[in-house]
Amino acid sequence: MQEVREGVFPWVLRVPVGNFAISSLAVTAGHLTYNPVNPHSDGIDLDTVVGWLADSGEEIATVDDYDHWYRLFSDSLAHLPEMQRRHSLILLVHNYIQTIPPVNGGVVNAPRFFEAVSWATV
Repeated sequence: MQEVREGVFPWVLRVPVGNFAISSLAVTAGHLTYNPVNPHSDGIDLDTVVGWLADSGEEIATVDDYDHWYRLFSDSLAHLPEMQRRHSLILLVHNYIQTIPPVNGGVVNAPRFFEAVSWATV
């Protein structure tokens, strides 16, 4: 597992810390939606996070062929029960038809999440 480096916020690196931040923010007044993403160019990508999950004992199956993965993913979404399907990525699945080049850094910002976590001293 990759170590936290100085100057990098651990809440964007560790899944348990991210869970703690989200659950801490969930009990505050009002209803807000956050994008807990990693906006930093720190080498932490989805493969790293999946590796952490595998290292923690989660059963992870990888699919090497992207087209095959996409078919499995879209078919799985289509076969979810109606309530789960409504809250899934099914309406956005077309965005995943083709791979996109990797980006060194975040492609979206998460200023509200960063501000809320900073304010809540999570």
